[in-house]
Amino acid sequence: MVSEQKIILLSTPTSGTGSLWRILRTLSPKSYKSCELIDAFLNQGIKFEDIVHESIPKDFNVYLFNQPHLFNFQQDLSDFKFVINLRDPRDLICNQYHWIFVHPVAKEMEQQVEIRRQQVREQGISGFTRQRDISFFYNAFFKLFEKVPRENICVVSYAQLCLMSDTVIDNVASFIGSPFSADELEAMKEKEFPSALQDNPAWVSGTWVGSDLLPGRARIELSRATYKELTERYKPILEFMQQVDLKELSGVYK
Repeated sequence: MVSEQKIILLSTPTSGTGSLWRILRTLSPKSYKSCELIDAFLNQGIKFEDIVHESIPKDFNVYLFNQPHLFNFQQDLSDFKFVINLRDPRDLICNQYHWIFVHPVAKEMEQQVEIRRQQVREQGISGFTRQRDISFFYNAFFKLFEKVPRENICVVSYAQLCLMSDTVIDNVASFIGSPFSADELEAMKEKEFPSALQDNPAWVSGTWVGSDLLPGRARIELSRATYKELTERYKPILEFMQQVDLKELSGVYK
């Protein structure tokens, strides 16, 4: 039975968001209308920092909100269910380092962005990750678990997407009451298996250097000292992820 509640994908900005957004929209009924909320608000002329005061428009069924620190928790959320996309903050901050050099920018911004890129080059990945703290992204997920009943939250981590994509598809399909048949789900699993994404033109890593297909990049790219420092900084977040992610993946966050 298809859920009567609307579905929000609440995600940190990370390379797994596109895959999960595609999965969610594909599994939804064809009649469902989708909305990428951050872009929609900006296109309405709303300033980025003012999005936190905006309520979710009710004329869609499936929503993407990939700036969780701007989510308005003062609004009534009883009509919504949430799929949340979480990634180890140590890995996410490594992604952000690489993104600075490869994300496309408007022509009028090129000079300003190049100055920033040079500053980051001089910092190196270790200096960048130590200087930048992304805890603010995750505060929204703590709030969500306080305000929304647990049965209305489906946790999909980046580790799940990479290592257990079949389970992700089954869990999301069940959570939203997808009308897909068992055979249709099996066909989708073949297309969404991580190693198959390289042939998908929508796969972000096919365009942007610095994306990855496995959890744990921070263990490889950072010095042991920096890795230990970030592990201590993000300890409350990592403990939270151990609790809400699948039990078999808890070791990823140690």
